[in-house]
Amino acid sequence: MHPHVHRSRQRSVQRSQATESDAPDPGEGEPARRVRSTIRQFVARLRVEFAPEIARDPRGFKRGVVHLLKVELPPYSGRPSHENVTRADEMRKAGKGWKEIYVVCLPQRANPVLCQRDQYLLRGAVRARRRRRMRTKSPIGSSGRDKDMFQQVILVGRLGK
Repeated sequence: MHPHVHRSRQRSVQRSQATESDAPDPGEGEPARRVRSTIRQFVARLRVEFAPEIARDPRGFKRGVVHLLKVELPPYSGRPSHENVTRADEMRKAGKGWKEIYVVCLPQRANPVLCQRDQYLLRGAVRARRRRRMRTKSPIGSSGRDKDMFQQVILVGRLGK
């Protein structure tokens, strides 16, 4: 940059150069232009609505926004769910026995070894899904008392400010 150019002008030129050449295109032609336009509108709105937060911690704010975009756009984290595991889980919740579930959720096989393997894998997948759900449901502790105490601490903290 030229030594006599104002710093804010330097930043805007650098920003425009970075957005035009370095940024990966989400496609070619019209869809890419629409995405770019939408993002610019979104960023302008963020700058207006969250100016104090941006001024306080610009890097942290940007990191948070990028994280939320990653969370909201596909591909999503984790494995995609399988319909037969979902159906088996729902049937177990409804009190159905495993034999009934196998008939509905697993393909009929002539080989008994493959049939037993499929049954074993299905039971394991349902158990793993339930364990994962229990872990994410109750991060504070296993008892309701712990959750109530946590909520009270949060409320007291909010009211105290």
